[in-house]
Amino acid sequence: MYDVLTGKQRSLVFPVMCNGFVTVGYDANVATTDYGIWDHDGSFCFEAVITPYDVNGYGKWSGNTVRSISNSKKIMPGLPVLHTDSSASNYQSNLYLKTKDTSGSADRLNHRMSLFHSTSLKIQLMNDTEHNENNPANYKVLVTMTIGGATQSFTTDYVISPDSGFQYQYASTDREGFDVSGQFVYDEVSSVTSGYSGSGTSITCNPTTAFIENVAQDVYARSGRDFVKVGTITTKTSSAITLTSAYSPGLSIGDGLFLPSYVEPSYINSFQHIAVSYYSNDNAIEVYVNGNKVLDTKHSNSGTFAFDKESYYIGANGVGATGDNTASSNNQFMGEIHELAFSNRAKDSFQSHSNIVSNLNNLLMYLRFEETDA
Repeated sequence: MYDVLTGKQRSLVFPVMCNGFVTVGYDANVATTDYGIWDHDGSFCFEAVITPYDVNGYGKWSGNTVRSISNSKKIMPGLPVLHTDSSASNYQSNLYLKTKDTSGSADRLNHRMSLFHSTSLKIQLMNDTEHNENNPANYKVLVTMTIGGATQSFTTDYVISPDSGFQYQYASTDREGFDVSGQFVYDEVSSVTSGYSGSGTSITCNPTTAFIENVAQDVYARSGRDFVKVGTITTKTSSAITLTSAYSPGLSIGDGLFLPSYVEPSYINSFQHIAVSYYSNDNAIEVYVNGNKVLDTKHSNSGTFAFDKESYYIGANGVGATGDNTASSNNQFMGEIHELAFSNRAKDSFQSHSNIVSNLNNLLMYLRFEETDA
C-alpha cells in the first residue's frame, strides 16, 4: 500500500548568509567495526537533489541605476554601490561574502559551495561569473578526488544557469530587443555614432554608461530578426567601447547595441539532480546533471579510491568559521538539499531527476531531508 502526501514540501535549508553544515559523524556511527560508506573502496555513485540559491545578487558595476528585483530569501543581497566604493564595507552581505575581492582572494563571483566534503572526496558547485550586475550566479560542478596520494580536480562546463527574457510588452520608447517568440531578451543601451567597417576593435557609440570595463561583458547587435554577438568589451570611454577582437561585417551609424535584458536565477525554484559516478576499473569519473552526462574524464593516478574513515560534512567543509568573509573559507552552500545518497556502484542512468531511486541493497549512505505537511 502506498501513501500519497500533499502539502508544502520541506527540505534541509541553508539560508542565504548562513554559517551551517551537517556532520555525518564517524565516531557516532561506528562503534568498533567499519561498515557502510566507511568500509567501502572502489566504484560508487554520489547523488543529490538540490535547489541552489543565487550567491551573486544584483549588484552595481556600470553607470546605470540598479534595477529593482523581486524580494527573495533565495537571492544574496547585492550592493547598490560599486564594489570599489568606500561605503561597500557598510553592507553586511558584502562583509559576509565580498562581491569582488581586489586582492584576488575568493569572493561571490567564484564562490564554491560544498555539497559533500571529506579529505579524499569533495563535490562542490562553483560559481564562475565576471560581475553581478544583472548577472546571477552561473554554476559548474567541481569534483576533487584523491587516489593513491594524488589529488586532482575536475570541472564541468556551466550546468545550472540563469534564464533571460520575459514576455514582451509594447512601449513606444522601447520597440527593440524582442525575439520572434515575443520574448524581450535584450535591452538597447546604446547606438553607433560613427560607421564601423569591421576594421579595428574600437566602436564609437553613445551613451556608454551601461557598459562595464575590465570584465567579460558581451555586447550584441540586431541582424534581421535575430541577434548576433558583436564582441566582448575590454575598456570604454564616454564615447566609445573597445572589443577584444574586430567584428565583421561591421556596423552602420544608428545601429543599436544591446545587452541581455532581465536575467533571472530561475533555478532557485526548481530541483537539480547532481550525480558523480566513479569506475574503479579505470578510474573514470562521470558527472551527470538532470540525467545528462556533462563530464567524462579519468583520474590519472593508479590505485583505487577508498572512503576516508572520518566524519563527513554536508553543506560546508566543516571548518565552521564565523565572521567576515567566512562563507568563502567555509565553502558555504546556500540553498536546499532534498536528498543525498551514495551507492556502491557507478550509475549512468537515473529513473528520476526529482528524487533518488536506488536499490536499497546498493546504498552506502542515504539521507532524506524532504517531507510534506501532514
